[in-house]
Amino acid sequence: MRASCLVCGGKASWSLGIRARRHGGNAVFAPELGAYLCDLHARSGAEILIAFQTMSTGRVVVTTINDGKTVSKINHAIGGAPERQEAMF
Repeated sequence: MRASCLVCGGKASWSLGIRARRHGGNAVFAPELGAYLCDLHARSGAEILIAFQTMSTGRVVVTTINDGKTVSKINHAIGGAPERQEAMF
């Protein structure tokens, strides 16, 4: 599957991710966001908003939204493989 830029829909070379780690240490989780950028938009700058909500499920759910539209939703078990629920609009 060819990755598309979440901004322009062009060919994407960069994937977005987020991680929680101790300073200088290993990550407790580092899920991919299921979102990608082309070279232009990866280097153009961005405003990234984070809405962090605690859960007691041992899972990390990442929803990526661009311009009010859901790009992807991925449900990760901490230390496990993701269960991808992508919704490309």
